[in-house]
Amino acid sequence: MTGTIADMLDYSLKEVPQQSEIKTETVEPNNATTDSSRVFKYTIRNVGFLEGTSMLTFKLKRLSGTNGDLRVNLWNGALGCIKNAVLKIGDFEINNCQDVDRIATLMNLNQSVLQRRNVMGHYLGNSLELKVNDGGAVAGLTVAPYGTASQQGQIIMDAANCGINYGTNANGTGKAVNSLSINADVSLNEKFGIPLNMIFPCLKGRSLPLFLFTDYNIQLEFEMNFADKFAINIGKTFDGGHVHTDYMALSGNIGFSNVELVVDYLLPPSSVINNYIEQTSSSGGYRFEFPQIAVVKKKLAAVPSSKELQEVEHRLGQTGKEVHNIIQMKRFTDYKDKFKTSFTLGSATTTNASSTLTAVSSIDNISANASITGTNIQANTFVKSVQVVNGDNQITLMAADGSARNASGGGAQTDVVIKNPASQFMNRKILQAQSIDGIDEEEYNVEVNGLDVFPQFIYNNASQYDKMSNVLDADMIVPRPMYFSDPNTVQQRLTPITEGLFSNYKPLGVDLRNGNDAVVGGGTVINSGSPLIFKYKRKPKTNTYQGNDLDCRGEMDVDYYITHARVVVVKKLPKGTQVMVSS
Repeated sequence: MTGTIADMLDYSLKEVPQQSEIKTETVEPNNATTDSSRVFKYTIRNVGFLEGTSMLTFKLKRLSGTNGDLRVNLWNGALGCIKNAVLKIGDFEINNCQDVDRIATLMNLNQSVLQRRNVMGHYLGNSLELKVNDGGAVAGLTVAPYGTASQQGQIIMDAANCGINYGTNANGTGKAVNSLSINADVSLNEKFGIPLNMIFPCLKGRSLPLFLFTDYNIQLEFEMNFADKFAINIGKTFDGGHVHTDYMALSGNIGFSNVELVVDYLLPPSSVINNYIEQTSSSGGYRFEFPQIAVVKKKLAAVPSSKELQEVEHRLGQTGKEVHNIIQMKRFTDYKDKFKTSFTLGSATTTNASSTLTAVSSIDNISANASITGTNIQANTFVKSVQVVNGDNQITLMAADGSARNASGGGAQTDVVIKNPASQFMNRKILQAQSIDGIDEEEYNVEVNGLDVFPQFIYNNASQYDKMSNVLDADMIVPRPMYFSDPNTVQQRLTPITEGLFSNYKPLGVDLRNGNDAVVGGGTVINSGSPLIFKYKRKPKTNTYQGNDLDCRGEMDVDYYITHARVVVVKKLPKGTQVMVSS
């Protein structure tokens, strides 16, 4: 016998220890929906804890286009479908999450390649496979000095094992959807599931005690993107102009079907529930602390000339808030490759023996690989290089395979039109709307409460990568050429531009945490009268190097994602409960 005399004489009722249980149920939308609906609203029960493992599940349905031509993108898959999401308790917004497709991808898919592809790919359908070229030719990269012999060791797509084979860069020959195509018959399509802890920061690593809010409705609302933000359509007519929009789905190609909320309720022992209820009766009430991500949108104007310095100070507000980190994401406004300025060669002349057009008025906005059309110019002709030779501006033409292209019939060249002069062409065929474009020379600093965070601007790509890894609490896992945009990396050609990988996933960030492992008390409070200022500089170049560079001077949309602390306080009143939410 092991008990004491006191234990033996204690005849009070003892509660038998219990284990927590998980109850799962499927919730249908409250609002009437069709295949074309983009907003879905749900109400869940005030039972137990809401677990972050709960999922938003749905199928995609082809509304137009052709069966077998549509697929979610390879980078973040179905996560790109979600635009905004709101979690509400009564009329109080707990988490209002904007641009979920972009910020949730960065914060949740920064995992090992196997984890991202094999585990998350099961839920999201992302399927980007890369490999190192063993020395074979790479379509679209035949401009000297980067011929076949120089392509060995470059990082390229594994077209056979990716979810999509984009085909050749010249005309899309061989393009195909390798897996998870989206059909008109929903029963043939994959069902995707996105955990709520990827969407709502308040559920990442914590559970929401729903039983404390018995006087309020618990509501979740999701707004979905149009198809051009998350899907690929390989069935569109390919114009041969090295323009990645040949692959971008049309906004109305895809709809949503069977959109359901699969809710995991954690049912703890009654002793745990009583402990939480007791906290609501204390003077301070029960406190639920969690991060909230605010979004501030800005612009960068186009830079007129190559290597011209542009300096901006973006004021981000956040007065009185406790900020943990700031992430900057940039994207060229022409990521859809809209048709832009036309160029006319007034006095330009050429002969059948020459493949060079002279007397061009300006080469500032003309990009290599642009499709070029006009009188006496053969079909499927592209710009091989733009450069200054002996004081004359020159455009050299080429065929799709990089070989020389002579004017057809000779004579004067008139009404020559350059399509997409400042766009990056096939460089964004993978990420498209999910791209975070980098600049070849850029630097930044952040002013907090009147003082700069760093003693000098962060200008080195490796330092920028390190600061971003600090924000993520882990090394940023991304192929080097997708992040590094410095001139040395550009010259080294670690990946062909036409592969869709080069310098198009480069967020910049700063960690403002103070070392305390806490939501409240772990960040930096922004004082009144001292707005948060992101100082940014860029010296973008034009693409005049061997006809194979990127033009980084274009106008950019700049989005700032600012993580700050937020608190929900629940207090028990003589009648019911009171909920207070910080700003």
